[in-house]
Amino acid sequence: MHYDAVIVGGGPIGGYIAGSISARGFSVLVAEEHPRPGLPVQCAGLVTPKLEELVDLKKSVLNTVNGAHIHSPSGHKLVLDTGKPKAHVIDRAKLDQQILYDAESSGSELRMGTRVIDAKRIGDGSRQEVELVLKSKAGQETVKTPLVIGADGASSKIRALFGFPEPKMILKGMGMEFEYTDIPQDFVQIYSGNQLAPGFFAWVIPTGERVRIGLCVLEPKDKLQDFFNSFRSLCLQKKLIPDAKPVTSITGTIPLGVLSKTTADNIMLVGDAAAQVKPTSGGGVYPGLRCAKVCSETAVSALEAENFSNDTLVQYHKNWYKEIGSELTKGYRLHKAFLQLSDEKIEEAFNILDKPDVLEVISKKGDIESPFKLAKLLFKKAPKLIKFAGPYFRSAFN
Repeated sequence: MHYDAVIVGGGPIGGYIAGSISARGFSVLVAEEHPRPGLPVQCAGLVTPKLEELVDLKKSVLNTVNGAHIHSPSGHKLVLDTGKPKAHVIDRAKLDQQILYDAESSGSELRMGTRVIDAKRIGDGSRQEVELVLKSKAGQETVKTPLVIGADGASSKIRALFGFPEPKMILKGMGMEFEYTDIPQDFVQIYSGNQLAPGFFAWVIPTGERVRIGLCVLEPKDKLQDFFNSFRSLCLQKKLIPDAKPVTSITGTIPLGVLSKTTADNIMLVGDAAAQVKPTSGGGVYPGLRCAKVCSETAVSALEAENFSNDTLVQYHKNWYKEIGSELTKGYRLHKAFLQLSDEKIEEAFNILDKPDVLEVISKKGDIESPFKLAKLLFKKAPKLIKFAGPYFRSAFN
């Protein structure tokens, strides 16, 4: 079998790219290792309204929140209320399915339950292609293509097979969803602290008819369950969830630290496979789709020119980095600085931030997609925060 392009990974990023390329008349195969579109869910499902600029969210939005209650390790609460929609809570499985079905309608071929077990370049010069070995319940088969796009997540097989750099850091996450509505629906609850969620944070997200809880940590995987059990107990104590079995469970990984290289001859990486993730929030759908748009444009240009050398494909790397690379790099530095804060320092920062004029700046100017811009505003509004900036600048050199 021969295709103009093979997309490895059938999440929203891979589906978006597939639809964009096949809509231009090219043959596209999407190989997704999981048997059902959108499942298992590996996302907390909180996204910026800016996502609507890239995809239709009408069928997947479950709730809209206006702000957040952010809790310090001791329980000090910052209330951020924008008075207007700040984030959407989505049914991530529905979004994935919609994007994949749109891709199929555009002419893409979907192969669910199909994973890549090997891949190599064959031929040379302008005739060079990639041969992929695919495995499914039906057995093994080989397909050929001049263009492979790795949209296969944090543990990307394509990234490993073709020797790309690895993400600088991996966070591990776990969550559950319960049938429950007896909590405020307008606010997300965020919990911080090295005893609770070292290296990141925990959350409670109302979906309208249900509630999601979860956390991410920078710890060995075997400790993740212990941290989650402790957080679930805290949520029960605070009556944020019912004492009942969860409706669904979620596990996943978040790669941080954008790759210095995302293209090679015949290959492009995108989304979590390229660590195109916000290091301060863990969000990967919006930045991933922004990069997917750039990736699609470069892919179509390469297909039209029948030129798949890195000299052509590297334009994708240059363009996506120009668009959001700097913000992701700065966000990674902010995250590394956060890692160096003790719980005592976190409490001190909360005390500085808990002023009406400072909270107003956060509520009005805060954007989960552009944390560095907010950080600069806060340093001006609350100069005492500058004492926490040392680790940020030191992280630029580590």
